[in-house]
Formats: sequence, C-alpha cells, structure tokens
Amino acid sequence: ILYGKNNNCIQIENYAWKAELEYKFKHYDSALEYAVKAVTMSCKDSFPMGITKSYNIIDRVFVVGKNDKMREKYLVEGYQRLKGKKSYLIFHLYVMIEFYRDRNRSEYNKYLTEFIEFTNDDKSNFKKNKGHIYFLYDNDKKGLIENTKELEKDVKYFEDKNNHGGQMNIGLILYDAYVAQNRIAEAIQVLQKLSKLYSKFNYSMAIMENYKLLYENYSITGNYKEAYNYIFLHQQLKDSLINLENSKIINELNTKYETEKKDQEIKVLNLNQELSNTRLRSEKNKNYGLALIIGILSIATYSIFRLFRKTKEQNIIIEKSLKEKNVLLKEIHHRVKNNLQFISSLLNLQSRHLEDEKALTALKEGQNRVKSMAILHQNLYQEDNLRKIESKKYFKSLIQSLFQSYNVSTDNIEWESKIDSIYIDVDQMISLGLIVNELITNALKYAFPENRKGKISFTFLRQNERMILSVEDNGIGTLDPVRTKNQGFGNKLITSLAKQLDADLDVNTEHGTKVSVYIKLDTNSTIEQN
Repeated sequence: ILYGKNNNCIQIENYAWKAELEYKFKHYDSALEYAVKAVTMSCKDSFPMGITKSYNIIDRVFVVGKNDKMREKYLVEGYQRLKGKKSYLIFHLYVMIEFYRDRNRSEYNKYLTEFIEFTNDDKSNFKKNKGHIYFLYDNDKKGLIENTKELEKDVKYFEDKNNHGGQMNIGLILYDAYVAQNRIAEAIQVLQKLSKLYSKFNYSMAIMENYKLLYENYSITGNYKEAYNYIFLHQQLKDSLINLENSKIINELNTKYETEKKDQEIKVLNLNQELSNTRLRSEKNKNYGLALIIGILSIATYSIFRLFRKTKEQNIIIEKSLKEKNVLLKEIHHRVKNNLQFISSLLNLQSRHLEDEKALTALKEGQNRVKSMAILHQNLYQEDNLRKIESKKYFKSLIQSLFQSYNVSTDNIEWESKIDSIYIDVDQMISLGLIVNELITNALKYAFPENRKGKISFTFLRQNERMILSVEDNGIGTLDPVRTKNQGFGNKLITSLAKQLDADLDVNTEHGTKVSVYIKLDTNSTIEQN
C-alpha cells in the first residue's frame, strides 16, 4: 500500500514485512532490528499498519527471549504511540492485558477497564462481542471451554457485520477452544474459513502457518492424504517466500553494483578528459605536465583498483546468498524426505493392526511407493545438484529397499543390473522410480511362487535419442501384466506414468516376463550423460 508521496510510509511497511519474515524463520535478531527501525520512523500522511505490526513483533521476540523488562518498555511505548487510534490500539490492549494478568494486577485492571470501555461504545463493533472479553478474565483452558458458545456468537456477529479483522482474531481463539475440547472436526472448519480470509487479503505468512495447523489436525483425524497435501502446500509457500526474499536481496545488490559501476565509469571518463587537457598544457610546461600526468594516472589506477575490489566484494555477497539458497533447498528436500519416512512409518504401524491379507498387501505397496520418493529426496539433499538425480545410485538404492521390504534373500532370488549414470530431472525421475517400484514388486510377488529360485535383471541405458528401462525375470511367466483388462492399481499406475513420460511399453512373456519402457528424448530435454 502506498501512503501518498511519503517514502517513510512505504519504508515502514517494508521494515514491518521484513521483520515478520525474519521472525517466522526464527532469525530473531534481524526481526528485532527491522521492527525497531519501523517504530522509530514517522509518517505524516497517515498512520501505517506496519507500526502496529512491528510493536507486536518486538513483543513476540522478547517473549522468546524471556525478557519481561524490555517487553513492558515497548508495550507501554506502543500504547502511548497508538493512543487515540482506536482501531489499532484495541488489539494492542489484548497483549497488554495478557502481559499484566499474572505480573501486576493493578495495571491489568487498568488496561482491562479501558478495553471494556471500548466494547461499550455504541459505535464499536465489540459491543456485542462477549466471548473474547470473558476469555481475557480467565485466559486458560478452562476459560476457553466455558466461553466456547460466546466465542461462536462473536464469530457469527463479525460475519454478519462483514468485519474480516474480527473474524480472523476471534476465529483463532475459537480454534484454540475447539482444540482444548478435542473437537478436531470443528477446529478444521474454522481453519478452512481462516484460509479463505487470509487468501482474500494475501496474508502469506498467516496462510503458511494455517497450512501447518491443517496438516497437524488432519494427521490427528487419520486423514493422511489431506495432511500430506497441506504440509506440501506449507513447504511450497515457505520456499516461495524464501526465494522472494533472496531475489530481492540479489536485485538490491545488483542495482547497487551497477550504480557504483556507472559512477566509476563517469569518474574514469572525467579523468581521461582531464588527461587530454593536461597533454595540451604540457606543450608549455613539460615537467609540470609530466608530474600531473603521473598523479592523474595514480588516481585512475587507485579508482580502478577500488572498483575491482568493490566488484569482487559484491560478487562474494551474491555468491554467499546463492549458497544460502542452496542450503535452504537442501533443507526442504531433507524435510520432505523426513515427512515421507514419517508417512511410511505410519503405514507400517497401521499394518500391524490388520489381519486382512489384501489390506496388508495394499499397505505394503503404498509404503514402498512412498519409500521410492523418500529415497529420491534423500539423494537430492546429499548431492550438490539440487534439480537432478543420478540414475545409478538411485535405482540401486530403490531395488535394495524393495528386496529388504519383501524379506527376499539373494540366495533364492538373484538380481543383476546394468545402469548408465545419467542425471535426470526430479519430476521425470519420480515417474521412473514409481514404474521401477511396480515392476520389481510384480516380479518379487508373482514370478517365483513356492520359494522357487530365480533371477531378476534390471537395465537402464541410453541409446541414441531415447532411454531404455527394462525389468526381466526368468520366473513362471504371466499374461501381459500391463495391458490385461483386469489389471490392478499398480499396473494401471505403470500405464499412466508411461503416458505422462510419452513412453512406449513392451511386454514379453515367452520366457518369464520382460517389461521394457522406451522413453523419448527431445532437443529440450534436461537429461545429461555423466
């Protein structure tokens, strides 16, 4: 939002935004620095929301640091700054009441009385809003539970008044009340409404935290599909905010560098002009001119050296920023891997309580599919290349994992592989990994009944303008496991993934079973031979 032509107003909002971002990533020193900068500035055209937000962030930083003295200092300062601006002050009073409740009863009663006077104002939206007032008197689990009905009325009141701020603030309190009573389904409904409100006003930070709460609550209900969806959205939005901040830093550095470079170029041009004038004057006084030329050349050399040094320093800063971005990307892949392993563990725990063989088989197959993606993300954060996967290491790890999962001894079933080392984009490798998972699983389950001994061969080669992936066994042989009408979910998955890759499938069941997948390479492919 632009506040007239006053650059201070814009800068206050920028500092507040940066402070909030740094706080969310637990960079508390930086968050405090930006927030203090915001509150020490003034804006003559209007009163920015960023000042209120910055006082709130300062308070939260000192809560983390357990510094009550500094909390009180900035709470009182914020109160004086916001006094007379009711729409901003009323929410600041929330924090002051909470602070003084167990520390200074006299101050607590003073600010609580002022807050209630606001709610009794005929023009105030808080007049009929009772639940959150009761909540302030007894700010604990008991108070939440006892005032749930009033909080529900408050939310309904704000919805009828189309007061979005009230809906968001009281909605969060109502969410805590539902959680305190283990009313998870109703808590999820509140979070869904809050998501729509946050999206309407593009509150990115609130949206990101709301996704995390939805993930936690869906996990409690056992709806792991929705839980995974929301933790993925949370990580995705967090990543985009990190990229946004890094891009902003890099752009600022580039702008600063280009400006300094142009200034230096102007200086060099001026020096060259002065050098030309000196040469003309040297006709009259060669000795004086020679000394002057030497001096000018020294200045020019020093200026160029300074320019070179500054350029080198700026490049180091940019390189450091890019390295930090890579570290963050590795951390994201690490967390995705951990989340996938967590889901795999949940499936494993669930399987212990099942007796139905079909259900157990379905859970194990689902667990192996999740493991195939977890191995992929594990390889990503362990390598320097964060966008591509090396085929040999990944496929060998995947096949070994499947043999361990089905408790297959290499004394009974041997396996051999011939794998080219190829770096493949993450999206394409996910599909290839799932195809390999299904093909190896089919071979282990059906090719060697009654502990029959046998051999499984896996190849992944690049030939001209295509890649060839094949899984072959010398087992009993089956009908075409991919194109048969009564194919199971795994074979349907193979067909669907092959279609996504624009690949051709070939099945041979004459001597055992051999399934080959031919993947085309176009001129824009990002696949690289190592």
